[in-house]
Amino acid sequence: MLEKGQIIELSIDGFTINGDGVGRYDEQVIFVASALPGEKVKVQINEIKPRYARADILELLESSKSRREPFCPLSVDCGGCSLQHIDYWEQLQLKQGIIADALRRIGGIDIEVNPVIAADQPFNYRNRAQIHCRFSSFNKSIGFFRNRSNQVIDSENCLILMPILNDAAALLRTILPAYAEKLFALRHVALHCDTKGSRLMLVFVTERHLPELEQIAAKLINTDKRIVSIWENFGLPVYGIFGIKWRHICGVEKLEDKFGNNSIAFSPGSFTQINPQQMIKMYKYIADLADLSGNETVLDIYSGTGSIGLLLARNAARVICIENFAAASQDAQANAHRNNIGNCRFLIGEAERLLPELVAQRIAADLIVLDPPRSGCEAAVVEAAAATKAAKIIYVSCDPATLARDLRLFTAHGYQTISVQPFDMFPQTTNVESVVMLKRGKSIDK
Repeated sequence: MLEKGQIIELSIDGFTINGDGVGRYDEQVIFVASALPGEKVKVQINEIKPRYARADILELLESSKSRREPFCPLSVDCGGCSLQHIDYWEQLQLKQGIIADALRRIGGIDIEVNPVIAADQPFNYRNRAQIHCRFSSFNKSIGFFRNRSNQVIDSENCLILMPILNDAAALLRTILPAYAEKLFALRHVALHCDTKGSRLMLVFVTERHLPELEQIAAKLINTDKRIVSIWENFGLPVYGIFGIKWRHICGVEKLEDKFGNNSIAFSPGSFTQINPQQMIKMYKYIADLADLSGNETVLDIYSGTGSIGLLLARNAARVICIENFAAASQDAQANAHRNNIGNCRFLIGEAERLLPELVAQRIAADLIVLDPPRSGCEAAVVEAAAATKAAKIIYVSCDPATLARDLRLFTAHGYQTISVQPFDMFPQTTNVESVVMLKRGKSIDK
């Protein structure tokens, strides 16, 4: 039996969604951080579980040709870009394999996954970031979380963030420490810029209201004119890092942008894709996949600010959008009005409640678009979506495991997975976005 601290040699023959290499020792599965398929490594066991063990590399005995030097000095400490030690084109191959493996192993679906659509710009692509803050009488930390901890480490220049976000983070490091004694309740600063990286919204996330933020916000917005909106959010987290209470401090209330032919404005806390260039490719692919003639009823579930629903509305008879985050749904309604789109209906509430209600009203859907959070769809959503008997379902997923789980449920309800197209929305990380087409019935005619 393996023991903690034991040193062994392993051949790596697999790769996980978390970026770990997989080896076997006397039939025991061992996950090795940063190891790549095809490598031979000397490792030390650091954790033992009933079904697997974990180990750290002590020495690379045989290195993969795809291995490269990490581009960031914090690659090990931060862990946010856990694939940066791998050649970019090999990253795409590994992600394709991760999706195919999840579909086969979890979903029972054996399908050829299309090659991952590469990012034209695998660096400086993120338009959103969360800067974490820890202030006390002896601590002034502003940066990112250390890998697998809540300890904050400084990062002067994150190479996957758009430049405007790095500039804003640098400005925060200049201004905030002077107020450290009054910022004990400041937990995070959320940054979100437009697709061009020219205008920025900033949200201070606090445990309680901090009056000092008025003066800090004035300094920020007067120092960098690209900062156009500043908010405070506080209270117990109910939506990611955000609490239920919002306070507009200064600047405009919403950040304006343009997605395709539609002008979009969104409130703080509303979701948008983090990679604008890849988002444009993916939305075009979704529109082509939908192949609408103008007579269809489309259901856009988990619709957010309406970016997909409003895109499809121009070629559909009507679109019904369901979103549980009220501010995002209200943004979507305003965006429909802004773009003179009058064939959309917006429902606020949980999809697992509202979609069955639509089914009870005998809604006749031709196409359903699902873009759920990482946790995937509730079983009630899958059941209700299938009950509409929509001819086509387009499922947008950022998690291969929950995608595979949900596709298995759809298969049980008579839907067949026709195509799987991944997009590398998150270069240098293990995350990958997939757009899946399902069709009702046993026919796989396209």
